[in-house]
Amino acid sequence: MANERWPSAKCRLLVVVSITLTLLVTLVMTLSLSDSAPPNDGTDTSSACMVAFDRGLAIGSLRQTYGGSSYCAYEGIPYVQPPVGKLRFEDPQPYQFEDVWLFQNVSKACPQAYEAPAHLAPLETSEDCLYLNVYGGGTGKRPDDALWPVMVWIHGGSFVVGSAQTDIFGPEFLVEK
Repeated sequence: MANERWPSAKCRLLVVVSITLTLLVTLVMTLSLSDSAPPNDGTDTSSACMVAFDRGLAIGSLRQTYGGSSYCAYEGIPYVQPPVGKLRFEDPQPYQFEDVWLFQNVSKACPQAYEAPAHLAPLETSEDCLYLNVYGGGTGKRPDDALWPVMVWIHGGSFVVGSAQTDIFGPEFLVEK
C-alpha cells in the first residue's frame, strides 16, 4: 500500500536530476546574459557625440559595443516632416532642423500589416515613423578631411513587418567590425 503512494526511486531520481539541470541551465544563462550586455546604456551624452552642421548641433549618445569599443548613436533623426494631418497624402516635406537636437530615442515603428511574432515584444507604432538611426565608430574626433566608414542597413520584413528597434537589429556587433 505504501508503494502505491510514493513514486519509484527511478522516478524520484529523474525528477531530482531534471530540477537540478533546469536550475543549472538557468544559472548559466543568467550569468552569460549579464556578461554580454553593453556596459553603457546610452545615457552618456558627453561632447564626444556632438556633430555641428549648417543648421545646428546634433547630440547623440556615447555607447559601448559588447567588446568594449566606444561608438556614437544618433537615433530618431527625422528625414521628412511627419506625414500626418495635412501632410498625410502630400509629397514629403523636408524636416527643418535648427538649434540643438537630441537624437537619443529610437522612433516608433510604422504601422504593421501583421502583429509581431510572440517571441518579440509588441511594437509601438505610429504614422509618424520616418526616422533614421545613425551609428558611428569612435567618438567623432577626426581630422576634417578624414571620412568615417558608412554602412546602410535596411531591416527585412518585405515591406510588411519590421522596424529599426535595436533589440533585434542593434549595431553593437557591426560597429565592432
